[in-house]
Amino acid sequence: MFCDNLRRYAQAVPAAPETADIDARYLHNDLISTAFELFEKNNSFETAIPLFLKIVGIRLQLDRITIVDTCIRERSVSRQFQWTSPHAEPVPLNGNSFTKEDFLTLFHSYDEYGTTVLQADNMGMYSPQGRALLMQGGAQTVVYAAMYGEGEYQGAIAYVVCGSKRYWTPQNRRELGEITKIINAYLSKHLAVNAVSRGMTSAPEFDRLTGLLAFSRFKEEVSHKIIGGYAEGYQIFYCDFENFKYFNEKYSYATGDQLLKEFSDFLIEAARHWGECYLCRVVGDQFVLYLSCRDEKGPLHYADTLCRRFEQYQAQHYPEVRLRVRMGVYAIEPGCLSASAAIDKANFARKQVRSNTRVSAIQFDKKLEVKQTLTGELLSGLPQALENGEFKLYLQPKFSPKDLSVIGAEALTRWIKPDGTVVYPDQFIPILESTGRIVELDLYIFEQVAQFLQRNAQAGHRLLPIAVNASVALAREDAPTQEYSEILEKHNISARMLEIELTETAVVSEYDRVKRLLSSFQSDGMQTSLDDFGAGSSLLNNIVDIPVNTIKLDKLFLTRCSSNARGTDFLREIVHLVKRLGYNVICEGIETEEQVQLLRSLDCDGAQGFWFSKAIPAEEFERRYLCS
Repeated sequence: MFCDNLRRYAQAVPAAPETADIDARYLHNDLISTAFELFEKNNSFETAIPLFLKIVGIRLQLDRITIVDTCIRERSVSRQFQWTSPHAEPVPLNGNSFTKEDFLTLFHSYDEYGTTVLQADNMGMYSPQGRALLMQGGAQTVVYAAMYGEGEYQGAIAYVVCGSKRYWTPQNRRELGEITKIINAYLSKHLAVNAVSRGMTSAPEFDRLTGLLAFSRFKEEVSHKIIGGYAEGYQIFYCDFENFKYFNEKYSYATGDQLLKEFSDFLIEAARHWGECYLCRVVGDQFVLYLSCRDEKGPLHYADTLCRRFEQYQAQHYPEVRLRVRMGVYAIEPGCLSASAAIDKANFARKQVRSNTRVSAIQFDKKLEVKQTLTGELLSGLPQALENGEFKLYLQPKFSPKDLSVIGAEALTRWIKPDGTVVYPDQFIPILESTGRIVELDLYIFEQVAQFLQRNAQAGHRLLPIAVNASVALAREDAPTQEYSEILEKHNISARMLEIELTETAVVSEYDRVKRLLSSFQSDGMQTSLDDFGAGSSLLNNIVDIPVNTIKLDKLFLTRCSSNARGTDFLREIVHLVKRLGYNVICEGIETEEQVQLLRSLDCDGAQGFWFSKAIPAEEFERRYLCS
C-alpha cells in the first residue's frame, strides 16, 4: 500500500536534444497506439524496441527499462533489452541468480494487470540477494510487469525510477500491463521468426479441426490466471475417449473427426453455464477445460455427469460402437505454479480411470499426488535405482501342508530408497506394468535370485527352487526368454531351480502369446506356474493345454470357497481335477490353522502365507532355511 503523499508523476515531453530523434507524434499519442505503429512499421524488432523503450521512458519519466528473461529451472535471469535515461547507468543482469522463495514472493504479488510495484524501503519480504537483484542500480521504485509464453512464465519488464519513490495508480499499472503484453507479443514473434530460420516452426493460435484454442495458447491464458492468483475456485478437466481408434476404424476417420467437433460443441455449451472458461483440444481425442464449476455436488460429480450425457448422445447416433468418456479433474490449489503442472495433474487423474469399472471420472487428490510423484521417480530413476541396488530381494517360503517342511520360495522385492523409505510392490508394480517398464525389474530380480542360488551353492548350502514373477509384457518381445537363459548360464545355475510365474489374468488377456512364452521357458528347462488362479476370468476352458507345471490358487478364491460346505466341496473338486490333469497345486494367503487343515484334507502340494511366514529378506531366508 502506498500513501497519497508519495510523489505522483505526469507524462511529460522533455525538450531537445533528448527527443531529437523521435517523431513528435509519438510524444503526444497514447502509448498503446504508438506501440502498434512502431512494431508494425519497422520490419526489424531489434530496430523498433530501443526506440519504443526510449519513448516509454521519456513519456513516463523513468530512469531505466529492462526486459528480463527468466529461467525458472536454472533460477537465473538475463537481460534481453535495456534503455536508460541520461541520468542513470545501465545494469548488468547476465548470470544473476535467485532463490525459489524470492521468485514465489514476486510472482504471487502480481495483480490483475500482471504488474507488481516494489519500493526500496519495503523489501523485507525478500532475501538480501533478492533485494539486490530486484532493486539494482539505485532503484527506488520498480514496476515489474510479467511476460508469458507457451503457457509458462518467461520473465518481466522492469520499469525503474531511481530518484525517489513514485505512486502508481491502477490506471497507470493497467497501462504498463498492456504495454508489456504488446512488447511480449512482438518479442515472441521475433523469437519465433528466428526459430523458423533455424528450421523450427511456430504453433498456430487455434485448432484447425475444432476451432478451439491451440494447446499452447490455452496454457498461456490459464497460466496468466494461475500465476496472477485468479484461479481460486477453478478446475482443470482433462478428458478423452476410451478406444477411440476402434471408432475410427468402424465408422471412418472423417466420422471420427465429426464426433470430435460434436464433442467440442458439447463441452462449449456445458462450460458456458459457469461463466469464464477456456477449452482446447490437446491432441487426437484429448481435450482440456478450465472453468469454475459450482455444482452443489462438486466438480467430480459434474465431470461424471458430462461423461455420461455425451455417452448417451453417442450411443443414439453411433449405436454400433459404445464409446466411453474418461475424465480427470484437478481443483487448482494456491501452491500450483503453472498451467502445465495443473494440466499434468488432471491428466494423471484421467489415466487412473480403469476400463473394468463404472467410474468415468477421477479427481486428483493427495493419494494421487503421492502416486504421481512415485511415478515420476520410477520412470526417471529406475535404471539408477537398479544400479544402486535399491530393489532388495525378499523371499516368501513355501511349505508342505503335510509336514510343514520348507519346499521352496517365491521371490518378491521391496524398494528401499536411500533415505530408508520402504516402498511396497503394490505401490510400484502397477506403475511399472502400465508404463511397460516392468520387464526391467523382472530381469533384475531374476538375476538377483540366480546370484543368491550361486552364492549358496558355492557355500555348500542346501538349495531350494525359487519362483520368480514375470509380466505379460514379456510375451510381446522377440526372443523373450533369451536373457533369462543367459543369466542362468552366467551364474552356472540349473534351470530346474527356477520357476516362472504368470497371473491368470495375464494368461487370459493374451492367451496365445503367453502360451508360447510359457512353452519357451519350459523348453529352456525351467518350471512354470499359473498364479492367482480363481481371482479373475476362468481358465477352465483352457486349463487342459496350458503349459504350466503348477497351479496356484488365489487367496480370495480359497476364502470364498471355504466359507461353507458347498464351497468346500467345489474347492475339493477343483483341486482333484487340477491334480488329475498332472499339475501341482499350491495355495496362497494361508492365515489360519483351519485353512492348513483344509489343505491337508485336499492333498495340496504346497502352501504359503502369513500363517507360515511373511516375505523376509533373502539373507534371513538363507540363515533360517538353507544353512542348517
